[in-house]
Amino acid sequence: MDLSEKETREKIIDPWLIGDAGWKEEYIRREVNSVKSDFKIKRYQIKKGEGKEEGRFIDYILLDEHKNPLAIIEAKKFSLDA
Repeated sequence: MDLSEKETREKIIDPWLIGDAGWKEEYIRREVNSVKSDFKIKRYQIKKGEGKEEGRFIDYILLDEHKNPLAIIEAKKFSLDA
């Protein structure tokens, strides 16, 4: 299987998070800018559009019911070894 990073997120990670793992959309943040976000006040700046932007992006942040980060998930294209 040779999926791009985007396809890996769409076809493997997203269905697993929502279906098998039972995460609700309201507790999932995708492509969060780790430089522009303020984690202390729970303000998560999401990537907008394509191309290079300032900062580094976290593929997924899973939040608790108070919007505090619980876990970070980094996606890679399927053909890369972890």
